[in-house]
Amino acid sequence: MMDDAVACEKKISTFIIVSVSVLCGFLLFPSIIGSLNTDRWALLLLAASSALIILASPAKLRAKRLDRIWQIGILCSAVLCIAIGVLFDVQKILIFAGVLLVFWLAGQTVNGTRKQYLFCFFCLCFFVPLPSGLETTVGTWLAHKEASMFVAFGQSLGMPIYQFGPQIVSGDTAVTVNSECSGTLLFSPALLGCLVVAATRNWSLRQSLLFTLSALPMAFVLNLLRFSILVGINFNAPEDVAAGFHDFLGWLVMPLVWLLPIVFFSAPTSLVLRTYYGNHNGRVILVGCAIGASLAVVINSLHHIPPPNSLIPFYLNGWVGREVTIPEGEARILAASSSTRRMYVNASGDRHILVTMMFHSDAEKSAQHTSKKCFEALGWRTSAHGSIKYAEGIVIEHMTVRNYNQVQAVAEVRISAPSLPSGMVNGVIRFQFVEMASVHRDARHRAIMQFLQAAEINMGKAA
Repeated sequence: MMDDAVACEKKISTFIIVSVSVLCGFLLFPSIIGSLNTDRWALLLLAASSALIILASPAKLRAKRLDRIWQIGILCSAVLCIAIGVLFDVQKILIFAGVLLVFWLAGQTVNGTRKQYLFCFFCLCFFVPLPSGLETTVGTWLAHKEASMFVAFGQSLGMPIYQFGPQIVSGDTAVTVNSECSGTLLFSPALLGCLVVAATRNWSLRQSLLFTLSALPMAFVLNLLRFSILVGINFNAPEDVAAGFHDFLGWLVMPLVWLLPIVFFSAPTSLVLRTYYGNHNGRVILVGCAIGASLAVVINSLHHIPPPNSLIPFYLNGWVGREVTIPEGEARILAASSSTRRMYVNASGDRHILVTMMFHSDAEKSAQHTSKKCFEALGWRTSAHGSIKYAEGIVIEHMTVRNYNQVQAVAEVRISAPSLPSGMVNGVIRFQFVEMASVHRDARHRAIMQFLQAAEINMGKAA
């Protein structure tokens, strides 16, 4: 009877682990796949590697599996997050639920101390994207500060440079410090590296937290050094060489910033990979996650996100369009569910309009990624001229943007229900029209109306 009870308990435990693994794969796999379209996959890789190193470091005598009370609490928290995420359609809460489930699975298979589990959880939390607009806002502010510090230092050395917003200007050349180039790029890997050291060293919790906080000045100083190299290259090298070196240096510095604290501060024995798997739990978890990921792929393929490039034809009322690639960094700042860009030229060839069409399945995210915020994140100075509620569900905002010696007129049209095209009932469509500021506003407005009519936007209920 005792053997039967043990066998039954083992089957129930395996069933729970399989179920949690399937759910974990289902919740996290879409986010992981989506990160492959941006640079975020590198951050997720560093986060996963950091969590693995922390849990794989030699377990101390007091190391053990997560207590049953903690396991129950983590599962209940994950279930609550899933319920809230599904009820209010908040994707980030669902991703956080997946992180909680990964943490629960780690507690089922790996022995660790409480500090190891705590810092492992912090690393896994990097799988959850920051609140929409926060990274852009902080990055924009930090870009201005870094430009100011560099200009002040350069002028003290007699360099002929001055600052224009987040730009450093020397003669006819300007280098922009946008949100991507600010210290926020390096803060996350620096923080992950510090978490690894803090978790694997025999320090008190206070010492560990203080060392973790040192990631902020570390990232700031290292980014200033990186930026100094890039400024020199931008002022003295051809544009294509400077752009290529910018990307190369970014990819090189990011893992180096992560490794720097680990190499210099980790105890040599703390990086020995030694895991403590119980029975066949590891294989069961892998199979369950694979099943969950497959289910996510199948279900997500059934949800059709309307392609924005189908809204406006290539040829309309004398305008001829061609596809233009959206730079990866800008696409991340736009944060659209799907987007496309075209350059339209009129019949006489003397007028060009750059039209970016975006669809946001999340209306809140659309409101937090306006053209004004996106241009500022890219280093442009903006001057808004007010917004107009043209019709029910249609808002048009005009502004002027300036990037050193470039001045452009921008109009953003945000379209929500009930003015969405036929077949679309949810989400927000954004059109961004960019052309030379010398074009009269009335002419720009007439062109916008032509494009909206071609997209079958319902404009019959003007306010």
